[in-house]
Amino acid sequence: MRRYVNNVSYSQLFFFLAAICVHVLTPGIFATILLYLYMFSQIAQAVAFALENKSFSTVVHVLQSLLLFILYIVIMADDWCGFFLYRIYT
Repeated sequence: MRRYVNNVSYSQLFFFLAAICVHVLTPGIFATILLYLYMFSQIAQAVAFALENKSFSTVVHVLQSLLLFILYIVIMADDWCGFFLYRIYT
């Protein structure tokens, strides 16, 4: 279990950064759903880790990478720059 906890805490840095950005910059429904899907995939990763199934672990890792890629696209495509830049005029 300690090995799994270390794996999650050290390898999920980009997810935690994306979660912070979603919380602060883009509090939309789609980004939040992506965060929840990613968290559910963490449960699937724990199951794959416990079963020591390499193919299932690879599929879960690809799914997590895809979810994280889409999440960063959603964060960067949102108009949060304009909100912070021009909020004094509204």
